[in-house]
Amino acid sequence: MDKFKVLNFGTYLAGPLTAKYLQQMGYKIITIKPPKDHKQYIEEQKWGKDIVKELCRDQKVLHINLKKEFSEIVDYIKTCDIIIENFRPNVMKSLGLDYEFCKSINPNVVYVSLPGFASVDDEFKNLKAYEAIILAVSGIFKDMGLNRQLMGISSSYSDLPLASVYGSVFACFAVISKLILVHRSTKIVDTKIEIPLASAVSEALVHNSLDFSC
Repeated sequence: MDKFKVLNFGTYLAGPLTAKYLQQMGYKIITIKPPKDHKQYIEEQKWGKDIVKELCRDQKVLHINLKKEFSEIVDYIKTCDIIIENFRPNVMKSLGLDYEFCKSINPNVVYVSLPGFASVDDEFKNLKAYEAIILAVSGIFKDMGLNRQLMGISSSYSDLPLASVYGSVFACFAVISKLILVHRSTKIVDTKIEIPLASAVSEALVHNSLDFSC
């Protein structure tokens, strides 16, 4: 059986880390990056050039302007098994690359989105959800730490990318589950997955908010 093909539109950490996990399991990764003179690419390089390089190691990397070179991406969508993106809700739709379009030309494609906040979260879904913003809004720096309460610390900042790491792990599990469902089913099934990073980190660290007092 041929390797599963992954088309990764992810930027920064959550999407690329999901793709990296799948790559380590033998999946073939094609990563889409903006042109090297594009603002987003420059910002990502400033954020962590070595991290970006490692996440893309041994992958096919294509530099494409999605707003101007739409046709170049269509053939890749038709032949891939998995699509990964971690933009804000509706960004892919504005590019014409939302789930509905991809499903129309590739009925079995598994489409996983990792937005900072859920698409049904009217309060926060349009925030530019950098890691620190997600953790702050989710209460990680203050409310979700029994250890901090015991030490009498009102708040504590951590630069660990907890939301992206947990989100990518959950996404990887969900992708594999969907692939199994697709290949076992005789019908076309819903293959859209949404893993909001704020939800993922809250789910993973819920034990920190438990009150163990008697």
